[in-house]
Amino acid sequence: MSSLLTDRPPGLPNNCWQPSVPDLYRYSLNQNCVDLALMGPRNRLEIDAALEGIKKGRLTEKEVDYLNLYGDLHRERIPSQDIPTDRLIYT
Repeated sequence: MSSLLTDRPPGLPNNCWQPSVPDLYRYSLNQNCVDLALMGPRNRLEIDAALEGIKKGRLTEKEVDYLNLYGDLHRERIPSQDIPTDRLIYT
């Protein structure tokens, strides 16, 4: 199992969306039961990236669904041969 969510999970095609750290915070903040997320930026670039993520606003339903699948792949809940291609987001 991959330990960092920023690492590509095994089996995910190379041309699929690779979420950034700000995207993962947006995912957390997209949950109705979450009002805020704490972060510990190490430098100005990480602060700027977080601010750019906030400007993007809420994730779409398709993005949330994709990130749910992305997390399942990280936790090895879905074998790579069973990845539903209609849920992938390509870049």
